[in-house]
Amino acid sequence: MNQKQMQPSLDSVLLDFHVDAAAGPNPAILERYCVEYPQFAHELTDHAVQWLIGEAMAVAESSSSSVEHSSSGLVSRAISRLYDRIRERDLSSSSTPVREQQSQGVFEGLGVGRMREIRDELGLDTPLISKLRNRLIDPETVPQAFLDRLAKSLQRTVEEIVVYLRLPPTVHAQASFKSEGKPMTSAKRESFDAAVRKSSLSEACRQALLKA
Repeated sequence: MNQKQMQPSLDSVLLDFHVDAAAGPNPAILERYCVEYPQFAHELTDHAVQWLIGEAMAVAESSSSSVEHSSSGLVSRAISRLYDRIRERDLSSSSTPVREQQSQGVFEGLGVGRMREIRDELGLDTPLISKLRNRLIDPETVPQAFLDRLAKSLQRTVEEIVVYLRLPPTVHAQASFKSEGKPMTSAKRESFDAAVRKSSLSEACRQALLKA
């Protein structure tokens, strides 16, 4: 077996990370994996953040406003700590264009409360905002008017939003990891139209989005 064949895959590293961090994406565990597998540092951190936000949003959906507010603050601080661990490593990478680096975190640091505000501002449901965050929607199919609104809500430029949406898709931990099998690190994007039509929104809300 040659050296190339012995190199660990991203799937296997993410699976090991998920098992070790079963109780949650602990920053210390994340740092250890980033040091051991520097080639996957960004993917590990992105996965940890998606995991953290997704679980917190699920809890917030069924929690009181006081619990939600507390959860939002904790999530924001946790996300900040996670990204602080490898931000310097990301910025030092010469293989990624500066514009792409600046666009990779358009949802970075947003608490649960703010994510829900953006969802409501844009007239989306939770699965739709999650698909956008996880880059599961083909950016070429998103109406320009909606991109303008999304950029305004995230206080980013439309160019940054488009660059972000064109990055490789990610899948939330709860969807990626099953009792059997490996985590999915890529997924087929769907059109904006298809995602909207499969949403839980009312027909009027769907039409408003599709005509944006």
